[in-house]
Amino acid sequence: MIYNNIQRIGALIKGADYCVRVDAFNENGITEGTITHIGYAVTNTGLDNNKY
Repeated sequence: MIYNNIQRIGALIKGADYCVRVDAFNENGITEGTITHIGYAVTNTGLDNNKY
């Protein structure tokens, strides 16, 4: 679940093309979001991945 406007997506493959879709749900059912092209993963976050 996402509770803010920003979400980190880990484990992306450098140079791969990505699309995302965010769906919403409540007691009335599911509303499907629109598919959005977010481009290519080109850099890492600069974090030391061995620490996380």
